[in-house]
Amino acid sequence: MRLLLIRHAETKANVAGTISSWSPGENLTTTGRVQAKDLATRLTRTPLDGIYTSHLIRTQQTGAPLALDQGLPLTVLDGTHEIEGGDLEGASGALAMRAYVAPLLMWGEGDFSASIPGGHDGTHFFTRFDAAIATIVDRHTDSDTVALISHDGCMRVWVAGRANNVGPDYTSTHALKNTDIVTMSGDFDHGWHVESWGSETLP
Repeated sequence: MRLLLIRHAETKANVAGTISSWSPGENLTTTGRVQAKDLATRLTRTPLDGIYTSHLIRTQQTGAPLALDQGLPLTVLDGTHEIEGGDLEGASGALAMRAYVAPLLMWGEGDFSASIPGGHDGTHFFTRFDAAIATIVDRHTDSDTVALISHDGCMRVWVAGRANNVGPDYTSTHALKNTDIVTMSGDFDHGWHVESWGSETLP
């Protein structure tokens, strides 16, 4: 199966550098809505067999033009929402961001014991996100191409922990812009391989 992990389009929190995981979350900005339309255009020649989003509204607004263009419904999938901010929810600035990211880096390296202050540990995250991806795999065939519109933190941590050709050293130093796509192939039995990360093709 080919899995397209897509970061949602721009929100005000992205622009401000604010940690934002609350539900249902922010709407897209005007720029974000343009990005969502551009995403649909970029994928016009990539027929999809399913489009999934998290329960946060920014992912659904990002996916709406794509779903319309592909003639597919949007399926909201539990477990694919952003990594909860805990006590850091709504905070901004370098110190807050470092406190949020530090445990995520440990999770990607395989140490699930670290927790975000007032939040969850790595076991909680990987359990819910693995289950969500497993649901997608179960619903589709090996030849299907499926899009999941999710969140920067989720994508980078999950890829770091599950891909066989990319690790935390890569995911922590290669930013994903809004609507960037990480293309993966495989499954849990045979492993996940990153084919491309944003505009970069990987071996």
